[in-house]
Amino acid sequence: MAADIQLDVQIYTHILRDRIEWDLSSSLPPTLFAKHYCTEIGLTGEAIPLVAHAIHEELLKHKRDCLELELFTHSHPDEQAKWEKSHGGPPRTTNRTGAKGLRGIWRDWWEREEFGPVLVELSMEEMEKREMERTREARRLMRGVTGKRRR
Repeated sequence: MAADIQLDVQIYTHILRDRIEWDLSSSLPPTLFAKHYCTEIGLTGEAIPLVAHAIHEELLKHKRDCLELELFTHSHPDEQAKWEKSHGGPPRTTNRTGAKGLRGIWRDWWEREEFGPVLVELSMEEMEKREMERTREARRLMRGVTGKRRR
């Protein structure tokens, strides 16, 4: 089952944007992929953990969504059963077969803009704006968490 990973990672004064198709049943760890990926596009060692973390987070979101939609019932029945057991309720049966598996990595030439890394340099104003947005988002999340505790 393939997942579309959207990378949007800030590495010091640069933003790395890319779109990667990832097979959710792959045993390749994000850290190893990030090491080779960063080497290929010429990023230094400091970028590797940032890229690996971003990929890991995206994979977790995709896997959770697949489990909630019961898309792993045929391909990974044990994982689906564990999910259903830990989230309550009786095991359900579904006729969904999920997404098609990733067959290959080759793209047509006209898709090169859509599937390729883009490295953008940020100005100081843009960096400050992104930091303010991150701070606001963190506060918003904290208000949501503390608001639920009070009720």
